[in-house]
Amino acid sequence: TFGVDYMDKTTGRWYPKLPPAVIFLCEALERQAADEEFGRLFDVDGKIFDLLNLVDSGNPLPRDLDPALLWCCLKAWMDCLPTPLLSFEAMSRLETDQIQPGDIKRQRDFLVELFHEKLPTEAAYVALYIASFLHTMCNIAQDRQGGKSEAARSEVPVLLTSATAAKAFASGFLRPRAFTDEFLKAIPAAESLIATLIESAEEKELWIGGAAPDLGKADSPSDDESP
Repeated sequence: TFGVDYMDKTTGRWYPKLPPAVIFLCEALERQAADEEFGRLFDVDGKIFDLLNLVDSGNPLPRDLDPALLWCCLKAWMDCLPTPLLSFEAMSRLETDQIQPGDIKRQRDFLVELFHEKLPTEAAYVALYIASFLHTMCNIAQDRQGGKSEAARSEVPVLLTSATAAKAFASGFLRPRAFTDEFLKAIPAAESLIATLIESAEEKELWIGGAAPDLGKADSPSDDESP
């Protein structure tokens, strides 16, 4: 599968074979510290299709681009995946195992099982990278709001938190094969699970990788080689 190996400078984690479009969008949002534009991701117009084409082609982003379009583009990319990042089966398990909203221990145990035993490696890395990105953006939002007055905080229409991020992006992580009335009842459990994933994204129990490869060492001659 096509992808690029990526070192996340924020967390120091190394991700193999990430889709370039995901890196492109997440880096742009983090670079702009665009947490306050998150709440407008459903308000953008048809320009989203032009941006999707731009991202797919790998061309530079316009300097005056509305960050809300980037948020919308990331959601569209995830929702258009043929299989959700945590798999269709994860949604079924969430229902059959009756993992309730707010049951953080069972949610965490379920997530550890998914990442370490169930998911294909490439899908797991993409899910962890996006969850870690959302975790970082939620921290940026929290730090920003902490420095504002109560009046200024009230002007932000939707504060980016793990809960609001999960509400927007849960469908890209897990969804059923068919949308039924039973699925509608399970939406709160799905959103709660993804909120826990975002909050726990950088904890070692979920991490499936190791240390980043020492590329400099790999390129240098070994001590056993003759000069």
